[in-house]
Amino acid sequence: MRSSARTEARKLLGSALDRTLWAGNQNVRSTWGRLVFDLLAEAGGALEPLAARRDPLGANVADAVESLLNVASLLAESALGEAIVGSGEPGRIALAQDALEASAFARPAAAIEELGKTWRESQLALR
Repeated sequence: MRSSARTEARKLLGSALDRTLWAGNQNVRSTWGRLVFDLLAEAGGALEPLAARRDPLGANVADAVESLLNVASLLAESALGEAIVGSGEPGRIALAQDALEASAFARPAAAIEELGKTWRESQLALR
């Protein structure tokens, strides 16, 4: 289980980091954002059982999951900020803010999914 979870997470993260999905080093291309967040959430979900362990591996995996959550959070918060500054559609911005708030109370994989919703609603607010 341990090795297969790490292998699965490694493959998912490799896919999420594919350069063709990104616009530069800090922004996800709008057409690929949903995929990137889905891959990050799946990787987080695969690693959650290992992160719960009470040994050095568990601590290291918990740090990795926290890093995934931080990346997703930065992407989502950046998109939300752009929507607000860009005078995006208020209803979509409110939905994005709701998803951002929900992410704070969820387990890592679910939190990344909520952050993906934040990112998507922020993108839609600017259309």
